[in-house]
Formats: sequence, structure tokens, C-alpha cells
Amino acid sequence: MARRRTVLRTALAATTLGIAGCNALTLGREDDEDVVEEETDTDDETESDENEDHESVGEQRGERVMKQLQVLQARGVKTAADGAREVGGVMLIATKAPGAEDIDLTGMTFQWVDDTGAYDVVHEAVYDERADGAFAHEALTDEDDSLSGEATPTITSSDDRVMIVIDIGAAEPADGNQIAGAYDTSGRAPATIREGKGGLAEGETASIRITTASGTASTVQLVVPESLSGTTAVRL
Repeated sequence: MARRRTVLRTALAATTLGIAGCNALTLGREDDEDVVEEETDTDDETESDENEDHESVGEQRGERVMKQLQVLQARGVKTAADGAREVGGVMLIATKAPGAEDIDLTGMTFQWVDDTGAYDVVHEAVYDERADGAFAHEALTDEDDSLSGEATPTITSSDDRVMIVIDIGAAEPADGNQIAGAYDTSGRAPATIREGKGGLAEGETASIRITTASGTASTVQLVVPESLSGTTAVRL
């Protein structure tokens, strides 16, 4: 808000003001009036700039929300191919953020990072030799068949639920388990990551950076429990 100064008029002297630690300045009536006008303009401009900054930040946050994938749960599954003390497959239960735009699964890219390296992962429908591995999906809740009946599986509602599956370590046999069953293996074997390095062992960690086709990114942290004994699936 504008700051205004009261000018005290006397017959022989003008008011003396100290401003923000500066030397005192003796100002006449005309000078004081000029200062009021200048400060009013400056403060108005500052308020306008601040409002524009707030609006810009709000728009940027809204833009990110409009294109964001929301991971609700991460689970790890032990598999016969990777043994009883390793997680051989990861399943992410996901939807889109409320109010978000539709999300095409084939337009998403994952970057998996762990102690063995970094791996680029894409949907199996668009997988080629440029990627290190492929993820598959299964529709859990899909009223309009946009996830199961379309050439490009798409999350169109925040009520949709999709299970994203990533095979890690040794490749699962075609009829082996839930991980293998999610992949369309007709004509080719599923592309796993960490091939020859095994699954995630007890206590190991990994991160998945998920980027949508629009460029919006989010990161999921995975932590394997210290013991997998007596379990077939664990929350990561």
C-alpha cells in the first residue's frame, strides 16, 4: 500500500524526515508532494508485480496438476525366476490426479535407477531397442474401456485404476505368474530390466521417475523390506 507523509507547515521551517536509515533530508512542501506521488506509483507497481507472480506460480502448479499421473500404491512380487529372497516384479496402482488431462500410457517413459545403474523403460506397445526395458499394464477399473479396448491405452477418469507392471531380473515364463501374465508376449519375449543382475534383494532400494507425454514428471521411491521370508508380495 502507498505510504503518505504528513507535511507540517510552519512560517519559518520545513519538516525534516529520516528515511530507512539514510541521512535526514529537509524537504519543502513541493518536494513532499512529489515523494508521495512517486511512492504511490512504486508501491502500486510492486503490488501489481507480486499479484502477477502469484498468478504465474498458480498457473504453473495448475498446469502440472492437469497432466500428472498419481501412483496410489507400489507392490513387489516374489517370482520363481528370481528366487525367494528377491522381488522379481513391481506393480504400481495408478490413476490421474483429479482434474488432470487424459494420460496416454504409451506416451509415458520411466527411468528406473538403482545400485546397478539407470534403465529407460517404455510401454511394451512402443518398445524397441532404444529402451532398456518395457512395462505392461492391466486395467483394474475402466468403465469406458479406454485402458483395455483402445490401441493407445489411456487413463480418462480419476475413477480409473490401472496396474502398471515392470518385470525385473530374470524374465518370467509366459505362463509363470501375474507379472508374466500382464505382458503381451505374442511373437516376442518381454523386455526386462536388470537382466542377469537378479531382482531387488531384501533391503534394496530403487526409484522410478515417471514422465508423461506432456513432460510432467513425478518420482516413486521403492524400498524392499529387510525380510521377504513368508511372503509372496510386499508393499514397497
